[in-house]
Amino acid sequence: MTEAPDFYHVWVGLSTIAAVLGRKVKLAWGDDWLYPNLYVVLVAGSATCKKSSAIMVSQRMLQRVLDVTDWLEPPYTLFTAHLTKEVLIQRLSEIEALRGDGELIVHADELGACLDRDAYKAGFFEPLIKFYDCTPWGSDTKTQGTYPVDRPCVNFLGGTIPTWFQDVLPKGALEGGLVPRMLFIYAENPDRRIAIPTMTPKLQKIRDALDIGLAHVAELEGEITFSDEARAMYVEDYENAHFTGPEYMAAYWGRKYTHALKLAMLFSVIYSDELILRREHYVLAMRFLDELEGSMSRLFSMITKASAAERGQSIIKIARWIYDNGHKEFSYRQVMQRFVRETTVLQLRADLEAFSEGGYLKKQSRGRALHYEVDMTAIAKMLGEELLE
Repeated sequence: MTEAPDFYHVWVGLSTIAAVLGRKVKLAWGDDWLYPNLYVVLVAGSATCKKSSAIMVSQRMLQRVLDVTDWLEPPYTLFTAHLTKEVLIQRLSEIEALRGDGELIVHADELGACLDRDAYKAGFFEPLIKFYDCTPWGSDTKTQGTYPVDRPCVNFLGGTIPTWFQDVLPKGALEGGLVPRMLFIYAENPDRRIAIPTMTPKLQKIRDALDIGLAHVAELEGEITFSDEARAMYVEDYENAHFTGPEYMAAYWGRKYTHALKLAMLFSVIYSDELILRREHYVLAMRFLDELEGSMSRLFSMITKASAAERGQSIIKIARWIYDNGHKEFSYRQVMQRFVRETTVLQLRADLEAFSEGGYLKKQSRGRALHYEVDMTAIAKMLGEELLE
């Protein structure tokens, strides 16, 4: 028992089951397959809801199952070291060469330590998208060699604080790419306070039963099929679905039914070995997602408002730089050199475009260089300053 909210443990449990299944269990999807892997991220203020403690429960469970079973070859690999794009691709390639499938369980209790702004600029998000979709990643060539990954499957369990979104992600990141593939489990307060954690006989019995169950799930393999009722319900829901929520939830909602099928596959193996996705599994998956959307919507709403405030602050910073230096004109290179460490290139371009649309700047091309002419009167008025002579 930890102080982490109960629904943290529920989602950590689902992530753990998805992790041991990897590519071994699959649902036919056109000329390809859908796998039940998940990207789950626990979100809360620093040290408030014990994100790391909840993730550690999964790590210990995965390790115990490996320790007490007699598999000739471990069916899964847990990765908890510092994650980089190159290290992840190399590790997946090595595992694939050994086992035939590039399956990896990644735990990162501090998401910002591996997925920071530098990682975003270095293109780390692109392979993570491919590995979530379980589609090949061509290669990544470094001095030590080339690492193809043809059959990837990454399960990701991480933790972060709400400010990660403003510190790392560019404007519009909620609208596509990696973020809609993640399930953000947001909590504001712990469910309980535990001064001295104690492993009681009852908890020990529950833990042992869960270990046995996880070891059994790790041995499952095969194709999951829809029951007729589940297929009919899913098709009707999907074809008649219309999004009416806030704009910042649209991209997630566009992937909701993929999330639902992945969760329904997990529930099918939790309740039975028959590998049939039944109506009740799909209904339970949708119920989980419906409950999750409330907290995700609150989180994304805060992020969107904070991003708008941050955007206003960055525009004021540029205006102050123009005014204090008396720049009646400047080059794109000049402004980028000044602000590149404080923002992303995409954000800077968006700010300059906002200035131009507002009439504060006028863009001019001089050869291959982009320059801006400044309306100093308008800039001074924005800042509430006297016009510089």
